Amino acid sequence: MKMTRLDRKLGGNSRISRRDFLKLMVAVGTVFTFAPFVDWGKFLPNPQTNVSAKAKAELPDGSQANVNTFPANSWLR
Repeated sequence: MKMTRLDRKLGGNSRISRRDFLKLMVAVGTVFTFAPFVDWGKFLPNPQTNVSAKAKAELPDGSQANVNTFPANSWLR
């Protein structure tokens, strides 16, 4: 097999064998199979302890916005 410039830069044959590729695919498949069963809340906890609350939308005149009475596409004017 002829060595390319990239092979020479990497220090040899950079191709992965079929057997090594299949081993890699089995390892990845195993990880993906069991990932849904991991309790990610213990490993990746939410650093934010504050609970966000709903905020009221205020119009420029100080009144509260209401979906039923708010004019459609009013921001286009």
